[in-house]
Amino acid sequence: MASATAYDGKLWVTGSGLNPFTNATWVAVFDPASNTWDESKANMIAGRKYHVVAVLGGELIAAGGLMHPTPSASTSFAEKYDPRTDAWSDVPEMAIMDVKFRSFAAACE
Repeated sequence: MASATAYDGKLWVTGSGLNPFTNATWVAVFDPASNTWDESKANMIAGRKYHVVAVLGGELIAAGGLMHPTPSASTSFAEKYDPRTDAWSDVPEMAIMDVKFRSFAAACE
């Protein structure tokens, strides 16, 4: 399952599981103004699914979930995306490992 959040008037969708044995690193952005998808953004550092993604301080934060290369292994790994540089970087890991976040993440700006 992919994760999504709204940022800058667009829908940002990250990660997914293409099948039970893989996790995706891709990022796709839907622009409702042009009714188009942009898949040219930098991929996440780590493939993951069932994670949460949220906007904080103008950056996207992806955290937790199930992660590649062991698709069924839960993770506390987190990373952030800077839309100004189109780059992902590590952030400190979460204190608690969580799998399959079941929450809605809202933009905090």
